[in-house]
Amino acid sequence: MGSEEDKKSIPVGMMLANFVMALFFAYAAYVQQNDPDALLWICIYSSAGLLSLIPETKFTNLTVIVMASGFLLYNFLSNGRIDFNPETELGRESGGLSLIVFWFFVRLALSRNQRFLSLVIAFAIASTAFIVPLFLLKPEHTVDHCRGLGIPAGGISSPFEEK
Repeated sequence: MGSEEDKKSIPVGMMLANFVMALFFAYAAYVQQNDPDALLWICIYSSAGLLSLIPETKFTNLTVIVMASGFLLYNFLSNGRIDFNPETELGRESGGLSLIVFWFFVRLALSRNQRFLSLVIAFAIASTAFIVPLFLLKPEHTVDHCRGLGIPAGGISSPFEEK
């Protein structure tokens, strides 16, 4: 039988997954610098990153899920539509909030013996920061406030784009 301390320890896979997501949310906060409402989004992503690093509790996970879902609902009510199109500001904001909700739901839902799966999911979520712009955005869809902060000045061109 393991000691009480062993039962409370966080599996290595989950620690790595939380670290990956903390880095992802730090990157998401960083690229908000030139955004018109930068302070709001830097706070949202930084909070998600910091909360990814603290030990998991149902309360923490549920609080983040409710708050991010509330922001999604606010986006819907204030704009009258749901938008996940990465070519629009609203779509990118909704996508980011959805990633936060999804990640904290993963933390909440997985049992201790499924923590390796959380590492796989964390890498999949974090890779979206690079895959979505690479394959779904054209240079004309990048907005000025994104350039120089992860998106090249000429925009992003897919390696599969015809020249």
